[in-house]
Amino acid sequence: MNGSKSLSARRGGSSLSDASWHHAPDLVERLVDTIPTLVKSKQQTIDFFRSAGVPDSILQKHQAALRADSSSVSKYGIARSVIQDLNAGGDRFLRERREIVRLVTQWEDFSLSWPNDQDKARGLVAAVRQIVGARDSFARMQRERDQERQARIRESERLVDQKRKRQAARTALRARIVELRGESNAQRRGVLIESILSDLCAVEGIQVREPFEIRNAGTVEEQIDGVVMADHHLYLVEVKWWNAPIDITPMSSHLLRLFRRPDVRGLFISNSGYTEPAVQACREVLSQKLMILAELNEIIFLLEGDRPLEEWIREKASIVLMEREPFRVVMNH
Repeated sequence: MNGSKSLSARRGGSSLSDASWHHAPDLVERLVDTIPTLVKSKQQTIDFFRSAGVPDSILQKHQAALRADSSSVSKYGIARSVIQDLNAGGDRFLRERREIVRLVTQWEDFSLSWPNDQDKARGLVAAVRQIVGARDSFARMQRERDQERQARIRESERLVDQKRKRQAARTALRARIVELRGESNAQRRGVLIESILSDLCAVEGIQVREPFEIRNAGTVEEQIDGVVMADHHLYLVEVKWWNAPIDITPMSSHLLRLFRRPDVRGLFISNSGYTEPAVQACREVLSQKLMILAELNEIIFLLEGDRPLEEWIREKASIVLMEREPFRVVMNH
């Protein structure tokens, strides 16, 4: 036919979504109305579908009817029958359905139409574009919703896995603390508990500095068990695993370290509690330095649940500030 070459040349890429190519009833009617206006003859109508890749198994009956008695067929009848057959073929004819929509929505040469049909053809092509465009927008929004849903699912799964790993790590840390009760070497026990608390900070995502020494001319002036950043505050950490309560001497040493450093708080962890003079010393300097006194059992109990370490430190600090109570056991999950 005269327009077959130009029809084939108009094939090209498209950004339309897969959902737009399924010929729903409204799109079927628009295509049936539109395609016959794009060409002049019944043969050109058949050739239009052939250029879209519609197989002869569908077109041959129309070709045969046209040869036998052209008056027995119409352009509109051919269009409706072919599109219905393609729809009935399901995914088998998905490519052909896509190509038909592609040809119609990209149609620009209306000189192939009868002069009296050209304006009508332009309007019908615009109507098809509007239907397909709306469907494409809907499909795009649906894809975005699906992507958001999948992202939420992945994030939820990630958080569940993260929580499971965190809890497993906390359980293992608790077991390590409990095992230390059987360690008779006090020095080794102290080193191990410092290591455990450092690992706990790592699990909780808290910035921590490992134990270190301050030297002057080769002489050790200070030994720091560790420094943690919790709730936007630096805490100088001291850990003691003694058989007797912590008295004023080690407490005074730790307070002195705090006074040597501006804007630093103290966190003292003891396995055996504190004497009243040690607690009172922390209370008396509260206007200048905040010291949190804790028992190791609080850490063990904390690890049984899922409460964040930083939240526990925040509560302990609040008690010191608001109630002037450096030492109060906080054991909740």
